[in-house]
Amino acid sequence: MDLSTIKNKKYKKIENFFEDVELMLNNAIKFNDSTSFVHSEAKRILKYFQRVKRRIEQKNKKVIETKKPEEEEEEKEKVILEEVEEEKIQKKEINEKKSKRTPKKQKIEDVHELTGIQNDFIKLIDKLIS
Repeated sequence: MDLSTIKNKKYKKIENFFEDVELMLNNAIKFNDSTSFVHSEAKRILKYFQRVKRRIEQKNKKVIETKKPEEEEEEKEKVILEEVEEEKIQKKEINEKKSKRTPKKQKIEDVHELTGIQNDFIKLIDKLIS
């Protein structure tokens, strides 16, 4: 790996760029005599590069962390939509069962159903709040 290759290469990920620069500098350290100018400058540049790399990674981490709440909101919305769909399916099944029940039994089951729906609604609100 050399600097002209790094300059001409089009990187899709910054991590790949970091790897290539570090490889180039480590090769300069490894393949040059420890008393040579190239060896000592490669060491100096590598230390500087690693500091810069850490700063960039920290900034990227902060950017990713700021995006996480949005992703969490999207996931919560997906979960809610899935739960709504499940509830629709359950209601359809309940309606089919209702047609087969006696009026008294139907009233009792309706009360239980409403209580269950209220509990499910409370759980959904708790998920949204937390």
